[in-house]
Amino acid sequence: PLKIGELIIQGLAFRLINAAEGKQNENNVKVLGKLNLRGSDSNFSDKLLQIKVISQAPCLQMTLSETGADVISGEILTVDVEFRNVGPVPMSKLYVAVSHPECMSVVSTDDSVDDFKALYDDKYRPPPDFSDERAARAESRARAAARRVTLVSAHGVAASTARA
Repeated sequence: PLKIGELIIQGLAFRLINAAEGKQNENNVKVLGKLNLRGSDSNFSDKLLQIKVISQAPCLQMTLSETGADVISGEILTVDVEFRNVGPVPMSKLYVAVSHPECMSVVSTDDSVDDFKALYDDKYRPPPDFSDERAARAESRARAAARRVTLVSAHGVAASTARA
């Protein structure tokens, strides 16, 4: 739509044809029709067909890093999530809600802090030697639970972040 406002679809006009794909046949059945969606009651209308056209807005794009197909239910994995505003209007705030915030690590926008060092050290540390897989998973869960949540102020707005 080229204009801001409300778009209400009141009816549909259609033509149904039973033609087979790629074949032209004179025996095709054609049905022309019109459908009034407002009904006999002038106050009745389908709310799904009442569209509000708004001005330009931010558009949030979320990208997840690839994960393996061999994930076991309940296993804690490291997944990188990138948020990017691809809309024409700047975005002022972003709130992220997670069910287990103790298992989350947020990288700040402050260039003086090396947030990636902890992530890099964690990812490329030598593999521990565990006697069984269960002990390895317990260690992984303990490391994720040990992350702490700190309060960081970014551009004058308090943002809750966690460091690895």
